Amino acid sequence: MNNVINKIQKQLEELKIDSSEIVVFGSSVWEYFGIREARDIDILISDTIKKSVIGKKKNIASREIMISNIVGVGIDKFINIGINDEDFFLNSDLTFEDKGIKFVKPEIEFSRLIHRDSPQSKYDQYLITKKLIQSSEYEWDWKLVKLQEQEIIKSAFLLFFYRLYLVFKKPTKIISKLKKFKRKKMTYVSSFQDVGLFLMNQFKNGKFNRYDIIARYLVLQQNFQSDYFNNKYIEMQNKRLPNNKLSGEFRLKIFSYLYQNIKKHYRYDENPIVLNKDDYLIDGSHRVAINLLLNNDLIPVIKNNKKENNYSIDWFNDNNFDSEYLGNLEEILNTLLLSKGAIFFAFVWPNANHLKDSIKNEITKNGVKIKLEINDVDVSNLNNFVKAVYLSDNVEDWKIEYKLNLFNQSKDSKFSVFAIQIDNPNWRVKNKTDSMISSNVENLKNSIRELYKKDIELTGQNKDAIIHITDNYLQNRYIYNLLKEYKIVT
Repeated sequence: MNNVINKIQKQLEELKIDSSEIVVFGSSVWEYFGIREARDIDILISDTIKKSVIGKKKNIASREIMISNIVGVGIDKFINIGINDEDFFLNSDLTFEDKGIKFVKPEIEFSRLIHRDSPQSKYDQYLITKKLIQSSEYEWDWKLVKLQEQEIIKSAFLLFFYRLYLVFKKPTKIISKLKKFKRKKMTYVSSFQDVGLFLMNQFKNGKFNRYDIIARYLVLQQNFQSDYFNNKYIEMQNKRLPNNKLSGEFRLKIFSYLYQNIKKHYRYDENPIVLNKDDYLIDGSHRVAINLLLNNDLIPVIKNNKKENNYSIDWFNDNNFDSEYLGNLEEILNTLLLSKGAIFFAFVWPNANHLKDSIKNEITKNGVKIKLEINDVDVSNLNNFVKAVYLSDNVEDWKIEYKLNLFNQSKDSKFSVFAIQIDNPNWRVKNKTDSMISSNVENLKNSIRELYKKDIELTGQNKDAIIHITDNYLQNRYIYNLLKEYKIVT
């Protein structure tokens, strides 16, 4: 608690902002309670200092305006649950205070979180439930949690009119507000692609087609300080574009400027990458690498009909890059595929764990690659782990309890995990959850369940107790974070 408060106080002193004029929200709230570390500090500011702090930067779209490298000012961040910014300065029930710093109450921040569908939000929900709601001395007040969103602001179009309505509620500010409306123009990009799905889509004929992205990522990962990776980047650019007037050295400088600019001023609705109709990357490999480093889950995209380039590992081999560098590219690619959601996870549950080798052979029969194998995992609390696994799958509670009952009767309490790569997921929409599901994954787990259901004791009426495989990139990323949380992967 003291660390996050000291960090906030230091930033406020540097910015010459009085603590009474701000309320802290976002990930700093979770850092205060020891949930996870915050990458930056998000604040709401009072109307008294709004003009002097952000001036003309405010616009009609809900944005976060960075006023330093660490501190961002939020605007209308809670409007989807019916709370205006000024409410936090007028209603003490919405905040708590420690050492002169006001924070949004965790229940209110949690209300914002439960209306998000990203893997990080799901994972945060899990951590908050485990570390704060169930295990902390903090007295959680469910009455403060806003379970319903305000219907009026569910689209950008309606958001515009809702904010217009708020302006006219205060006639004295109409003229100044309207001037701001006129100055600012909203731009929206309707198409985004999840970073895990993007990586999956860059496989062609079983091979990853864009190792040039990984080459750029290696430069970023070392913050442009590695002569080795910088020189490899320069070599790649010179060989890719031998007749171009811009040298590889100059392109490295441009890359550095682009990174700094995006890091400071990035907006989801700006600078889309270009994909073709088959979702292969046409333009934007530097921006993709930057998004990967900054852990952005969504990448804005536009499409055209151009033919994709080929920068598979074969291209680097053909251009005489050394084996050490090729190994670096492969290692980082595998790490990114796992962490970003491009790799599916299969759990062979305790009832079937004695058949794990046979099930592994079935998995690999049709060209499915196993990228990581963890056998005979023994967690301290199997029940809690299994519940966390199914948290991302919208499985009814009673079904999970039924599985746990079977697992707890099994002679073996251990399970095994396979991280599997499926080059052609073949997506369909899952009617129950309106989410994407890989038909090939679905067929794989159904065939294994049917094949082994008679060989496994205690399956009862539930073949799902044999094996579970993640459905899509969102679940993949969630499960990877969960395995890290349990120290099953490092």
